[in-house]
Amino acid sequence: MINVCRQYYRNNRQFLKQIDEFQEDYHQAVSIDWYTKDGFIYRLINTALRTENIEQLYIFRYYIADLSKQLRDEYQMLKQGNKSMIELYRGTIITRNEVEQLQANVGQLIATNTYWSTSRKKSVAYAYINGCQNDTDRMVVLFQIECNLRNEENSVIFADISGSSNFPEEKEVLFDIGAVFRIESVASETIDKTDVFVVQMKTTNEGKDVLEEYQNQNREEMDVESPTIMLCTILKRMGKCDQSRVLLERLLDHPNGENLVHIHNRLGITYKDEHQYDRALEHFEQALKLTDFSDPSQRKYAAYIFHNKGLLSATRRQLKEALELYEQAITMLKKEISPPNTGIAQFLSSIGRIYFQQRKYQKALQYQQDALQMREECMSANHLVLTFSYADIGKIYQRLHNYEQALHYHKKALDLRQRYLLPNHHNTAYSLRDVGKIYFEMGKHEQARQYYFDSLEIIEKWLSASFKNSMPSILEAIAKTYDGSMPEEALIYRLKALEIQKSIQSVDYVAVNQQLDYLSLMCKSKENLNDAPMYHEEAFDIQARHLSKNPSYMPWKCKLACQ
Repeated sequence: MINVCRQYYRNNRQFLKQIDEFQEDYHQAVSIDWYTKDGFIYRLINTALRTENIEQLYIFRYYIADLSKQLRDEYQMLKQGNKSMIELYRGTIITRNEVEQLQANVGQLIATNTYWSTSRKKSVAYAYINGCQNDTDRMVVLFQIECNLRNEENSVIFADISGSSNFPEEKEVLFDIGAVFRIESVASETIDKTDVFVVQMKTTNEGKDVLEEYQNQNREEMDVESPTIMLCTILKRMGKCDQSRVLLERLLDHPNGENLVHIHNRLGITYKDEHQYDRALEHFEQALKLTDFSDPSQRKYAAYIFHNKGLLSATRRQLKEALELYEQAITMLKKEISPPNTGIAQFLSSIGRIYFQQRKYQKALQYQQDALQMREECMSANHLVLTFSYADIGKIYQRLHNYEQALHYHKKALDLRQRYLLPNHHNTAYSLRDVGKIYFEMGKHEQARQYYFDSLEIIEKWLSASFKNSMPSILEAIAKTYDGSMPEEALIYRLKALEIQKSIQSVDYVAVNQQLDYLSLMCKSKENLNDAPMYHEEAFDIQARHLSKNPSYMPWKCKLACQ
């Protein structure tokens, strides 16, 4: 941490002097004192928190733990005072979009992703916004927070830090990271000729339940993986796949005592999800090569590696090999742990997916129902892993044309994901898409379109290329809802899908070819004879260069599109 700070402020003598003082004098009891200084600690930590720079936060983890602990200690002292309730204020400027989100979520919960500074004095908070004006994008906001000091279950931590501040007259109160509030109201007011959005909030312990549920859901995995590898796993689940991979590759070069078997396994999963299948296989095989099969704990972990190899084989449509690997994983794990357990449930679900790919739907349904039953025996009713069972069963019922049951299971998956996953999570987008598909097949195109739009809105916010690969299929699904009623809109979305499909690093030429075929047919049907040959020629060119060995896409198919 010290070295990183020195490197960052290498040209700032004032901060370099502060860093020297910090190294010499710092201990946990003065963490608040250091935070209240307008110095290197305050700036670097808040920048890292605002930008969600996980690597930077990991470097500062010990100081952050110290600061949060001291805030908890100070909070206990605050609770012992005479007041049962205090009112706190924060004046700030935020974006118009953020104001609209607050307005849309009145009655809902909001959590901070940084340390949050407030004041006991409304006049101090107002001084930060006095004279500011709203414009097209930036809005003036005054937060008023009601804090209950007598609620024993309150999980929101805050402390009066005015005694440590250089400006004690500001009566500063600091909230710990992850403070949860309920939004009571958002109203526009004029205060001393300044137009202000006043946001009324209350502290609540409802966020504690969500946090405990998440910790319980990941307890088994946390017991197996080291904190560092678990961090990489959580990053991936947050959609920060690139950061996760970079950290894993860095660990591989400099393990520092980390388990190489686990690093290779996690890298294999990462590369599989990024469609780099050969590299994924190399890491899975290296993980197994390094495994000590005389160690029971390593044999148990190896079962999961065999399962991950099976997932890779299934992705490459090597279904027989995938089934063999899944069966091997089940046999190995049963020798170490008696069922029911979550691992065997996961492997049963994967076998069900193979039968689904083979269109053996009744057999697939039986395996997925067995997997769900086993998971329900091992997990809480709100465990997020259940959503995978719900989604798989929903897809089977969809293929069996039992749309009511399909909708029931997909909506169960969507409900849990919306409640317990981070906003804009890729699995929520997939659930929205799945519900949309059912409505489409039921002939309810407007309802389907709305779910597709909600899914697309999430996908567009993803930074990871591996998840952005989903965008063309969503655009194509939206286009289908316009076919027949609004062909011009359908054409617009198909052109968008084609443009994105071509820009993807690992181009799916079959999908591009299908899209060009369809566009050519649409142009022909609309008597747009100028564009039809263009799409036909491009499709024919892709067929000749990339799909000539694919028997499903012979050149005559492209020719047929423009006859």
